[in-house]
Amino acid sequence: ERRTQTSSTVKNRYNKKAYRQISTQVKPELAERIQIYKEHQGISMSELLSCAIDALEAQGEKRPSGAPTPKGPGAENP
Repeated sequence: ERRTQTSSTVKNRYNKKAYRQISTQVKPELAERIQIYKEHQGISMSELLSCAIDALEAQGEKRPSGAPTPKGPGAENP
């Protein structure tokens, strides 16, 4: 049991450094649409948000000044 607690502590510490949590409230109908879409596409909420922002930018929305450029697979070249 001690090993599990230590492992969880290490994971939590890493996640706190590597990720940021975003919380929002949406109407139940939108929450259901989001959940169905995520399941159908087999993607996480993070991937869904990333794709949505990419799609907005592809439609001509400008990236806000100071916003970081995408990184990783599928990222655009600046």
